[in-house]
Amino acid sequence: MTSVEYDQIELDLCHGDTLVFYTDGIVEAHNHSHELFGFDRLEALVATWGHLEPNDLIDHILSEVDRFAEGAPTHDDMTIVVVRVH
Repeated sequence: MTSVEYDQIELDLCHGDTLVFYTDGIVEAHNHSHELFGFDRLEALVATWGHLEPNDLIDHILSEVDRFAEGAPTHDDMTIVVVRVH
């Protein structure tokens, strides 16, 4: 059995802060040129659209990943959870 180490961080969250949890299928989605969606695209989406309500942000991210993939088949699950601090 392999031993895995995890880092732990503590964050002070404020009213209105948004946390986005996602599986690697989001950033590893690719188009027909085998270009990955990547962390930078996801980060830019959240920076621009993070003000949306959580369900709307999820829909927007999934829509952008779909648009980027141009119909290329997915090879992994795509799960997103968005939490807004109230």
